Amino acid sequence: MDSKKEVLNALPSLFEEFVDISNLKFFTKKLENNKYLCFGYDESKITQAIKDSNLLQKQIKNIYFLQIELEDTLKTHEQTCMKVDGIYLTYIDNILVQIPPILKLDSDNVLNVDKIKLSKNILHLNFYTQYIDTKHSYIISALLILFSIVMFSKTISNNNVTSTIPDNIEALKDKYKLPSTIIQTNSIMKKLNKRVENKIKSLVNRKYKLSYNNIVTIGFKI
Repeated sequence: MDSKKEVLNALPSLFEEFVDISNLKFFTKKLENNKYLCFGYDESKITQAIKDSNLLQKQIKNIYFLQIELEDTLKTHEQTCMKVDGIYLTYIDNILVQIPPILKLDSDNVLNVDKIKLSKNILHLNFYTQYIDTKHSYIISALLILFSIVMFSKTISNNNVTSTIPDNIEALKDKYKLPSTIIQTNSIMKKLNKRVENKIKSLVNRKYKLSYNNIVTIGFKI
């Protein structure tokens, strides 16, 4: 396979031959051309482990796979076994495994994880899923679907109304014998507005003259 996307699409069918994949998500890292390192992980177990450790989400910067992060570190050590926080780890067939405590290994190869130079292979988790149970997730999904249907129906309705506007405009133009273009309409509007202004001025002047004549007549009678 030539891309991570192709690999991720194929992983479920490959993993289901060996494990139950109903709760698994998948991650892959390209090692070389046509060769990938692949993981299947249960996100709920990781989030639960974080919760049990009493860590806050803001205290977690990133999450990594030890399989990837310790590989280069192990190559710089002479011993094939390392001790990390009291847990013994080693690589068998290039796979990082935990050595059973029953073996009671005694190794001086203690690794300080704070000094590990981390890669860019980050595991992204959805921490919010741990706070929502299946029942509530179904309810939220149903509400979102219902909202989407309502918005989709409203959009179709608005589009139908909008599509009739040009025809209604043409019908009004024909009914009232309006100009066919906006330019002609604006020109007529300007002429009408000018007529209205002139009419108002004429009425104002006429009223003024009438008032003046009344005053003169009254003064003459006096």
